[in-house]
This record gives sequence, C-alpha cells and structure tokens, in this order.
Amino acid sequence: MTKEPYQLNHFKKWLISINGHSPISADISIDILKRIYNEYPNDLPDSLALQKLVDDMDEWSIQLEFLNVFEMIYKRILSASFIERIPLFKRKKTLAQYCNFLLTLISPAHNKNPDAVIPKIIYHTELIELFTKKLATADGIYGNVYFPISVIKRLLYCDYANKRFFDNMMGNMVNNIALNTSKGSIALKDVKALQICTQGFVTIAYSDNTTRELYTNSKNGKTPTKLRVNRIENLEIRFVKPMREILKTTNGLAEMLSLITNEILQYKNGAVTSKAELVQIAHELVNDEILNQSHNHQLRSALWLFADAAELEIVPAYEFGSRTPW
Repeated sequence: MTKEPYQLNHFKKWLISINGHSPISADISIDILKRIYNEYPNDLPDSLALQKLVDDMDEWSIQLEFLNVFEMIYKRILSASFIERIPLFKRKKTLAQYCNFLLTLISPAHNKNPDAVIPKIIYHTELIELFTKKLATADGIYGNVYFPISVIKRLLYCDYANKRFFDNMMGNMVNNIALNTSKGSIALKDVKALQICTQGFVTIAYSDNTTRELYTNSKNGKTPTKLRVNRIENLEIRFVKPMREILKTTNGLAEMLSLITNEILQYKNGAVTSKAELVQIAHELVNDEILNQSHNHQLRSALWLFADAAELEIVPAYEFGSRTPW
C-alpha cells in the first residue's frame, strides 16, 4: 500500500498561504513529495509516527533529532534515478519545506495558538545555496578597481572545466564562512541548521545537535552582542580582511582586475559609479567579446590567489551597511 505523507492537504494550504506558492506550484511540490514517499516507504515516518512527534516534542534540540530522518533521505536522493527529470535542488527544497511545515505542527506555540508565528529553521542545504548566490553576485568597486564577479562567473561558465573550477572555488569559500558565537566561531560547513526566533535572535545547530546563539564579531574593541535579524536574507557575508588589503598583497589578482577595469573604462569612456552600471557594462564587454575565454587562464590564476587570501564571516545587514563584502 502506498504511504501518504502526513497532513498533505494542510501542507498544500501552508505552501500557498505561508510560502507564497501558487496553487499550481503547490501541486508540483505535493507531487514531488509523493514520489519521494513512494520511493522510500520504509524510511520516511508515517502518519502515526509523526502524530506522536507532534504530541511529544517541544524543544528544538529534539526537533533536530527528527530532522535526521530527512537528512538520510537527502543523501539517498543524491543517487536516486526514479525522478531524474526533476532537478536535485527541487527535491531537496520540497523536503526542506515539508520539514518546516511539520515543525510548525510540532511547535508548542502551534498547539496553543494555531495562528502563532513559528520560528523558522533554515537547513544546511538552503544556507549553502543562499550564501553561494550572495557571494557569486557580490560585484564591487574598490577605489579605482572593479571586480565584476558575476561576469567573471559567466566567462568561466563557457567551459566545463572552468565552470567546475569556479564552482569548487566558491564552494570551498562558502563552506569556510565563519559564524561567530559566544564560544568562538564555527565554519558554515559544520552548521546543520539555523533558526531565527520570533525576537530575531539567531541560533545554529552543530552536526551533533548542540546549539549556540550567533553573535556579532568584536570590532574596534567593542564587546560582541547577540546577533538579531528578522529574516535570513538580512544575514550578509563580509570579508574579515577588506578587499583593498587583499589587492595590495595579491599581485596576480590586482593585475587581472586592473586589466578588466581598464577595458571597462575604455568601453564607457569614463568611470563607473554604481554596481548596476558595472554589471551592465561588464556584460556588454562579454557580449562584444572584448572580454572572452582567452582571459580564462589568467582569471583562474587570479581567483585562486583571491580565494586563498580571503576570510569570510557572517554579519547582520545593519552592521554590513550598504558596502559590498569585499
């Protein structure tokens, strides 16, 4: 007999009302979830098991134990063949959404008030995707030097080997982003999940399910304070050593960016004054093949030096200000 996911109809309503899905998009997520349940009938919890969790659980540390089941499924899905036509990120995203939905049912706040705002948990996969996207689109202007990283990515993506190099480089940088706690920092690769509480404080869970609150880093002798944000998008990446300092000590990177900067200045016949203008002109240079794949070897060498010199940390947007992380 086919196993039916728990509270499927309520999950669809939750996708539409809380996550902003359209009815069609919600139906697609439901279909993906059903396929996963059909493939792993003995691994995913059934309705009775989940009802027991809803009745018994009330602490995040216990909830994280519940998530271990879904982490196991994540790993198995990596090699799944039954839904190859569905991209991997959609399978992961659907399971992550279902986990969040189930945790709203488990929360004691929900039992007392079904309309209560439930703290959201963001899982490791979502965190990696979010900060990879932030880092890969953080184009910057540093005095007289331009660093259009999103356009550099486009150039390297024209070739499979260069694409793999860029993705691996970004993956290593993102995995090693530091999150500051009262007891030191932890690398993003070791964070199992992140929870934003209703008051805005942020808690992270380690691989062993121990938890710590996030703090701002001590800066200019200031005492670290508990980090507060109202949504995950308000967490930003910042370079511990500013980009200007990295350029001073990394000649190969400085030379490559100077070449790109000069091409941009000549093309525009003047200085660039905004990130949007920088990205637009850099894309035009690629379209006109002024910047092309002949630069890729030099780009790879420069980016390797850049990745080796860079140290990243997570900060709240109010501390980050309007600056780029570089």
